[in-house]
Amino acid sequence: MEVLASTPLKQVESVGDNSITIRNKSGVFHINITQPLTTYKVVPSDLNHMTDNDYIGVASTQAPDGTEVAKQIFVFPSEFRGAVEGSVLVDPQPGSAAQSRMTNGSVSLRRAAESHSRMTNGVVQKGRGTTLVVRYQDGERTISVPANVPVVGVVPGEVQLAAGETAYAKTDQQADGTLTTHMILVIGGPSSGNSK
Repeated sequence: MEVLASTPLKQVESVGDNSITIRNKSGVFHINITQPLTTYKVVPSDLNHMTDNDYIGVASTQAPDGTEVAKQIFVFPSEFRGAVEGSVLVDPQPGSAAQSRMTNGSVSLRRAAESHSRMTNGVVQKGRGTTLVVRYQDGERTISVPANVPVVGVVPGEVQLAAGETAYAKTDQQADGTLTTHMILVIGGPSSGNSK
């Protein structure tokens, strides 16, 4: 069973030989690492090869007219399907009045009518843009994708795990209550430049 926290992104507090301690707004979690461990990193990507039913995560904010507007898009590999699926409000960034949201689910692409758009590095070069419909177990959310929205792919890669990183560990709860993981995604932090 996967343990779902209030947001998928967590602050790494410490890393041991066979464990990792992470903190989010729900508390501190000690997670045992099982082998083989696969670490993941984010790399620049685009929407060119995205197809219906791909599993994605979209960070968004709400425009004054109520429209959800994408701020960043994560394209996940198939093994992340179902991870932290749903749509949740997240804490606003310091100094920001806008409430932000993270939505993870399967995507339906809706390109704007009368548009002859071409997608390159996640940027709409011509036309009116793209709308993503992200489906999850409790429903779906329609999100507008303006030009210049950063798109990143989540790919396996050797990553230096360190305190201060922002990471997501896909976890399982064992019968004795302990948490284990064999998949850790590092989003960024002090040693993210040390990725191999």
